[in-house]
Amino acid sequence: MISTNRRVQTPDQNGFRIKVLVAVNILIAALLLGRFFLIQVVRAPFYARMGEIQSLREVNIMPDRGRIFDRDGVCLAVNMALDSVNRIQLSKIISSNGGTPPKRSLKRLYPLKTTAGHMIGFVGRDGYGLGGVEFGFDRELYGEAGWALARQDAKARRVYEPDLPVKEAVGGLSVKLTLDVDVQEILESCLQNGINNTKAAGGAIIIMDPFTGDVLGMASYPFFDPNFFIKPSETGWRNNGIGMVYEPGSTFKIIAAAAALEENAYNEEDVITTDGGQFHIYNQVIKDAHAHGDLTFRQAVAVSSNVAFAKIAMTLGERTYYKYVRNFGFGQKLGIDLPGEEAGLLKPVEKWSGRTLVTISMGQEIGTTLIQMGAAYCAIANGGILLLPRVVSGMYDNGRLVKDVPVRPIRRVVSEKTAKRLTQCLMAVVESDSGTGTLARISGVTVAGKTGTAQKIDPVSRRYVNGKYVASFAGFFPAEAPKLLCMVILDEPQGAYYGGTTAGPVFREAVTRILHSQNLPYGAQIFGRNFTSVEPSVEKTIVPDFRKLDIESAISMAELAGVRICLEGQGDTIQKQSVKKGAEVLKGSVITLQIMTDTTIVKRHAATIPDVMGLSLRDAVKTLLFNGIQVKITGEGRVLRQIPEPGTASERNTVCVLEAG
Repeated sequence: MISTNRRVQTPDQNGFRIKVLVAVNILIAALLLGRFFLIQVVRAPFYARMGEIQSLREVNIMPDRGRIFDRDGVCLAVNMALDSVNRIQLSKIISSNGGTPPKRSLKRLYPLKTTAGHMIGFVGRDGYGLGGVEFGFDRELYGEAGWALARQDAKARRVYEPDLPVKEAVGGLSVKLTLDVDVQEILESCLQNGINNTKAAGGAIIIMDPFTGDVLGMASYPFFDPNFFIKPSETGWRNNGIGMVYEPGSTFKIIAAAAALEENAYNEEDVITTDGGQFHIYNQVIKDAHAHGDLTFRQAVAVSSNVAFAKIAMTLGERTYYKYVRNFGFGQKLGIDLPGEEAGLLKPVEKWSGRTLVTISMGQEIGTTLIQMGAAYCAIANGGILLLPRVVSGMYDNGRLVKDVPVRPIRRVVSEKTAKRLTQCLMAVVESDSGTGTLARISGVTVAGKTGTAQKIDPVSRRYVNGKYVASFAGFFPAEAPKLLCMVILDEPQGAYYGGTTAGPVFREAVTRILHSQNLPYGAQIFGRNFTSVEPSVEKTIVPDFRKLDIESAISMAELAGVRICLEGQGDTIQKQSVKKGAEVLKGSVITLQIMTDTTIVKRHAATIPDVMGLSLRDAVKTLLFNGIQVKITGEGRVLRQIPEPGTASERNTVCVLEAG
């Protein structure tokens, strides 16, 4: 029989364990209670501050982006305010401290749609410019963003409180362009007609003032509407006026001609033998489009003889000719105040082959942009000064000029005498019956110009492609006292492809319409009278009532009525208009609309000043703001005095002064 011994616990041992367990529980409870007391009582202010800090959120306040105007004040880019959460509450708090209400989220609108779309550019969803003037002058247009601290409640809602710091946004500057909307619309219409007539793939046209470098119009096809900036194609955003590099062909011959006259290598009546229209060099043959016999220098320019210019360039020599090409601004960016400008292509003279001198003189083996060619022709028209083309003339703050963009001469490229002599040669291109630019003639106006036709190069094979050309025409007028310069290029015209037969007519149509436009001064300046025979009947329209409309509705109304609007002031609602409703005006007229400021848009019912005596500042401010009353505070604590007294009638823009202590 096996027996086992079992230890039996006595009552004293069980009692001891229970006491230990109770003591441990009491100790734990004491520790927890102590911790609770430390958190809730001793360190309560610290944790309260931590809670407040953790509930704070920084909110960005978008600045009011500056507007973009044409030279006459026609609005090209404007903001439309969009409502967003708690903006009204924050606006009242800032107003109570004497500040400017924050701008609401903004949508950028371009009232004229595709008109000058490439020049103006567009703004992305983040409020920053992404093309054209919007990008090039983004720093000035954007302004300075502000911020506000807001409390986030348990439901993640933002609550703005008057005692939290706020940094107001600073609105951007408005930008005034050298562009003239009337000129721009004519250019776009004429370019579209040229594209339709020639079935060209694309093109561009520029009008400039040769004595200031001001770009009065710059159209690029395909057109682009910045209201819808989703990229339609690879070249949809490209401004062909500054971003398309092409071989210029014969329009480039003015460089060799200018150099030859300036260096006294030739005069206008010197005879050049063209060898029946063929010139052999390095086992290759330079040919004229049409065979000629002996030509004077002036005749060589007029008929655009390749053989004659090959000989002119060889007389100059590589170093001298290269110097003039560079001085006229080729092979480098001019620095126009638009993004996307290309420098073009020009090999250093050390890398020239045996025939490069000859081919560049004819406008081959060199890549240019239309704006570079425009600047070069301006230098001939103005007497020999290369000017930096200008798109922006100044920046404004609420109508006050704060920064002027001056006319910027770069260098003298030829003497005034040489420029005048070359102008006479360029007149023969258009005005003489043997010239290549006869289709650019304009009745009553002398034109100095040059045609250009260049075969395109395949970017892969680096060889010329049959059937693909760039046609161009450059001209200024009147030749004896130039007012304007016009440049045209058509990319890959179908059928007839010579510059004189394709680009020349586009030049003629654009210039004719500019001279005969009642909205532009050039016809009166050149002809000495209003010349309106091209437009015998002028369509009129009735001015609508713009008052009390928001900006977007006003833009739509103006479009339907056929008028243009110029917006002045700040805010969202039209208050006044420069021409009364129902008045009869010419279509295309400009109506100035005065916009109400944000503070004047707020409408309140008549009320009395509530009694906030004895309340905390926070509660007092909330009560007054809720009733639409602005507040100014002195002191801290509870309200001891308020001015005006409780019960006083509340008028518009009433300010209640609270003294606290």
